[in-house]
Amino acid sequence: MTKTSEATWTTSKGAAAKVVVTLTTTERVNLDGYISEINKVAISIDAYLNDVDQGSGRPQSVNHPVAVAKIGKMGLAQDSLDKVNAAIAEIEAAPEWVAHQAQIDRNLAECAEYDKHSARMHRAMAE
Repeated sequence: MTKTSEATWTTSKGAAAKVVVTLTTTERVNLDGYISEINKVAISIDAYLNDVDQGSGRPQSVNHPVAVAKIGKMGLAQDSLDKVNAAIAEIEAAPEWVAHQAQIDRNLAECAEYDKHSARMHRAMAE
């Protein structure tokens, strides 16, 4: 399943800018000729200027007089960044992403508990 959110605007030079945020929950993989679908929850963020790919990834802060952030080669002014952040927030509010993040939090808590137990056992064995 794929869910998409877009942020679109026109640049000061008249170019059509678009950032597409996509949530993917399954991926098709080739297992030595056997095509299988696996569960994989991932967010991709792609930037386009006049339908030409400008890069991907989350917005990164930049030190520039006009642009406050960038995605790939595309600079983002504050109003554009707000639109992009709204699109990202919409996708991150999806139940699939929320469940995925909750699973990650549970896994991290389980790892911390294991590490604490392992350290306690190392201390006990050292005595």
